[in-house]
Amino acid sequence: MRAPTELPDDAAGAPAPSGRGGGTALAAVGLAAGFASSFLGIGGGLIIVPALTVFRGFPLKRAIGTSLGAIVLIAAIGVATESWVKPDNIHWLAVAGLTAGSLVGSWIGAALLARIPTAPLRWLLICLLVLAAARLAGVLNPGSGSHPLADSSSGAGMAALAALGVGAGISSSMFGIGGGVIAVPGMMILFEHFAFHGARATSLAMIVPTSVFGVLLHERMKTVEWPAVRAILPAACIGAILGVIAANRLPEAPLRYTFAIYLMVASWRLLAGGRGHGARRLPADGGGDVREGTPPAAS
Repeated sequence: MRAPTELPDDAAGAPAPSGRGGGTALAAVGLAAGFASSFLGIGGGLIIVPALTVFRGFPLKRAIGTSLGAIVLIAAIGVATESWVKPDNIHWLAVAGLTAGSLVGSWIGAALLARIPTAPLRWLLICLLVLAAARLAGVLNPGSGSHPLADSSSGAGMAALAALGVGAGISSSMFGIGGGVIAVPGMMILFEHFAFHGARATSLAMIVPTSVFGVLLHERMKTVEWPAVRAILPAACIGAILGVIAANRLPEAPLRYTFAIYLMVASWRLLAGGRGHGARRLPADGGGDVREGTPPAAS
């Protein structure tokens, strides 16, 4: 099986309007993404992708690839800091099960991304942001109800983790979010012993290899804007360290609510941007033309 080598609407020659500029804005995005990544175990792409797409004018698929390029180091710094601050939060056997599934899911997600036009992808991203906001705000509480599995190290537990990893890997490649939005609530729902901090830290460790694989696939499709990645990373690494410290020492509720509000605003902006632009002609894989929605203009 071969990984896809190009995307229909974000080909190598397609410009990223703001990837080479706006260093201060990208640094601010990186700081917020790094903090959210370590604090919530979500990878940081839930901030990077909407910010690059809505506020900096990136085509959506290029924003996803660029997000993954930054998430690799953001998550690695978070895991290293977590291992120093409170290593017991990371369940390494669960990381192994999640990673096995996530690597398969990353390939599946990239293959689907190469065949799905931008407009449906925008709607999928909007739905994902709204669901994540509801979870963070406590409207959808993953900790409520019974847990179907008692032990993540059992055969059934490892199979469930692998299946969860497949979903997280698909999410990583298709949405550039590292898969944590699926992995964190999934572990809290499935297993009795996964409280928020354990699920958060374990998800963060799973995100590192998943994002490495995803970014390699996106690099083959030429949808990683490396100048933007370099502008995001310095502040993002600082944010990742601060996020781990805050998660282990400060109350989480106020920041979760603030982040949920941000996701709802980003969802509305993505929706408004998709409705406010006409269609443009883009080269298809076979050399023909297809219709796609124009990316939202930079704010």
